[in-house]
Amino acid sequence: VTIYTDSQTAIDGLRSCSTYVYSNSRLYYKTTNFELWAIIERTILSKNLTVFPVKVKAHSGNYLNDFADSLANTAHTASSSILISGMDLASAHDFVLTYDNDVVCESNPRHLLKQYYQMQLMRDLLNLT
Repeated sequence: VTIYTDSQTAIDGLRSCSTYVYSNSRLYYKTTNFELWAIIERTILSKNLTVFPVKVKAHSGNYLNDFADSLANTAHTASSSILISGMDLASAHDFVLTYDNDVVCESNPRHLLKQYYQMQLMRDLLNLT
């Protein structure tokens, strides 16, 4: 499968997913949108795909690239965006962090828990007065 994109981040992510070690690396939780990348990785593996990302110049008048950009911008601002539920996730791990059984945590769990405990300590400190 050849994927043309103007995003170097997407190319780097696709290359990481194609190495088949992404979800088992320390890089997993440090990557933005790690669950989405895990779904892409799982799809590549399950369908036995070979992915060839190709970099194209952004805003160069390429009709298909400009059309893809307009679709992405429309979807990004639409109120009817498609959400991936926790059940649809292809996490490589035994659990998926969710809030209210609906919202998936897309940030590093270590940082999330650290912030949570820092807020609890601050609350306890403020309650001492």
